Amino acid sequence: MYFLYDNLTALIIATTVIFIVLSMQIQATQMSNQEVAINASKNQAHALATWLERDLSRIGANMDTDESPLSKNSNGSCQEFEFRYRDAGNQEEITVEYTTEESETGEDCQLVREVDAAPEGRFPALDYFHVDMLNGAAEPTSDEEKYQSVRVQFAVAAPAGETLDLPLIEEAIHRKITVPYPPAQLD
Repeated sequence: MYFLYDNLTALIIATTVIFIVLSMQIQATQMSNQEVAINASKNQAHALATWLERDLSRIGANMDTDESPLSKNSNGSCQEFEFRYRDAGNQEEITVEYTTEESETGEDCQLVREVDAAPEGRFPALDYFHVDMLNGAAEPTSDEEKYQSVRVQFAVAAPAGETLDLPLIEEAIHRKITVPYPPAQLD
């Protein structure tokens, strides 16, 4: 009888230990998957920020001061932002347009970049994309005479299918870029 009781007790303890170890392993795997998703979102945010900084630093470059480099700007929660600059080499005028459209999932939006009406890139999974033209006091303004800088704010959503339930991790990676307007000439 003692033999059965000892074996049953050992079996219960061993089963409990195995379940605890399995539970810890499952939780570690989930945390690892979420960390990979966050890193992917951060890398996407960094890539988009670099892309935007490069483009926005060209607004109005090599153009006459009496020409407005901004073609379209729906100030505020931006659906469309278009600007022009001249290539330093051949003085050809180049138009760059950013538009946002609903993504395939319908939960977020995607940013589409066109150069001279030809698609040049698509950036999926944005929570928002916001463009402001700022005056000297860094306040949004619609008066083109007072433009001093361009501010772009955006948030990259977590990759589809990932639920981020870890503490201290946001659902989206937020970035803000501010570039002087008009920028220095590219010569």
